[in-house]
Amino acid sequence: MNLSLILFYFLIILLPLQLARHFFFDFSLISGIRSDYLAPTIYLTDILISLIIITNLVTRIKNSKFKIKAKNKFWLISFIVIYLLFNSFLIAHNQGVAFYKSVKILEMILLGCAIVNLKPKTMTVIKLLSVPIFYSSSIAIWQFLSQKSISGALWWIGERSFNAGTPGIAAFSWGGRLILRPYATFPHPNVLGGFLATVLPLMLLVLLSSFQKTPKLLYGWLFLSFILGLAALFLSFSRAAWGISLVGFLMVIFWDKQIIINWLDSKKKTVLIIFYGLIFLSVVIPLSSPGANFLGGQSFIERADLIKATLLLVKSNFIFGTGLNNLIIQIRYFVPHLSSLYIFQPVHNIYLLVFGETGITGLLIFLTFLHISFQKSLKSSFATTFALILVFLLGLFDHYLLTLQQGQILLTVFISLAFLPKNEVN
Repeated sequence: MNLSLILFYFLIILLPLQLARHFFFDFSLISGIRSDYLAPTIYLTDILISLIIITNLVTRIKNSKFKIKAKNKFWLISFIVIYLLFNSFLIAHNQGVAFYKSVKILEMILLGCAIVNLKPKTMTVIKLLSVPIFYSSSIAIWQFLSQKSISGALWWIGERSFNAGTPGIAAFSWGGRLILRPYATFPHPNVLGGFLATVLPLMLLVLLSSFQKTPKLLYGWLFLSFILGLAALFLSFSRAAWGISLVGFLMVIFWDKQIIINWLDSKKKTVLIIFYGLIFLSVVIPLSSPGANFLGGQSFIERADLIKATLLLVKSNFIFGTGLNNLIIQIRYFVPHLSSLYIFQPVHNIYLLVFGETGITGLLIFLTFLHISFQKSLKSSFATTFALILVFLLGLFDHYLLTLQQGQILLTVFISLAFLPKNEVN
């Protein structure tokens, strides 16, 4: 096992960590208020990613493989870099945040290329994800029971300091009392829930498909992580995560994986229509006020306001968008609830977010890339196809797959696995 692959496995284990150093420049402020979404940030996982990219590149050069295969990707990466620079310096009003987002995108592209070159086993990656499931879920359950952060040494893995009364903290009312929703080491309970919602169904897939092939000790560990993960998923009180995980569990339990793959492969146009239909519905449904009251009260109404504001921006920036990372800056002028800090949130839909920031040009590139990734996954492994279905659905309800470090890494890993040859072997 080479060094790059070892580092990649460490990245999987440390994925939930958010230990980082933020740099707040003038361009990172919105109306004088700091925004984590706009601040250049170096995470511990960024250091790991850099080491993976560098060691993999050095290894490939030593083995004389770089010159042979790099030509196939040179023009594609060059095109992406040119487009990112164009978007950052000619389209974006705030060039600093756009350039920073361009760097993050390029970082994830290079990480994806490194993962494809390393060829990790999909089942191995899923089993390794049991480690972050275990410690994230344990921390989340502890936080919920104590109704505050654990503090102490957990600061070193990115736990924030908070309690149920902290201003702006995610909580819900129960019997007239504010109940804290646990964060673990994630930026928000919804991100914790999304991580668990996409990984737990994959864990269940492994548990059901490898009962006799997996050593009892390892199987027991996977089962324990799964149970703790279920508890933490429930305690996250993320309705989108609950829905996505339910879809995943039903697919694993009731449908034969080969039947699903054959249907997806034979009904490509139907799948595409369904996918685009879901994107359309994810934008239209929140705009319905009756649905807002039923599905989530004020939070749902605020999300609908963000969608309305984004559509207004899309209308006036249809071709190239507002510029990378600039939507969150301009959207505040179109949101009616100006007194709420919620206006400093990106729109909760990755497809609409891409449309708003990069216009129809960037959206078509993004959707084409997702389509190619999905088609590749059908020839790789069911687990990879399954993972992409879950993250693509998750993207209908939140933005963190594109805006936050943990989400970006999770999406990059799953998409990269889709470009590997069939590799369901443990």
